[in-house]
Amino acid sequence: MANEGGVDLSGTWNLTASHNLEPFLKTCGVSFLRRNLAKGVSPVVHIDQDGDKFVIKTDTVHRSVTQEFEVGQSFKSLLPWESEESVLIARWEGGKLVIRLVDDDEGHGPIFTRYVEDDQLVLEQEMKSVLCKRQFKRK
Repeated sequence: MANEGGVDLSGTWNLTASHNLEPFLKTCGVSFLRRNLAKGVSPVVHIDQDGDKFVIKTDTVHRSVTQEFEVGQSFKSLLPWESEESVLIARWEGGKLVIRLVDDDEGHGPIFTRYVEDDQLVLEQEMKSVLCKRQFKRK
């Protein structure tokens, strides 16, 4: 599970673009009101990375969510649209950090993929073949 290619996601990242967010959130069961609130939010993501150990803090005007984990080990965390913790696992896949539900053998849960492309942090969020792509610029 070692960090493939020395990928470094560290930094403070500001949202610059968001594609297909509303359909993704709808597929996740997020209410109309919360989907509309989410469209107007520009999260700031702080990533502290030490090899395969991560602290990812996402700040919005509504709340902050912190994920602390080591790649290859399960951890509990809130999904952005839920109030109860889920058990997740992170893995390196082709130089990308991929986080998914631990007990999702059938692939029904969300998948979060982070990687750097053209000096931007890309977050792909996928649920039941609906893909949302969000891009962030280093602060």
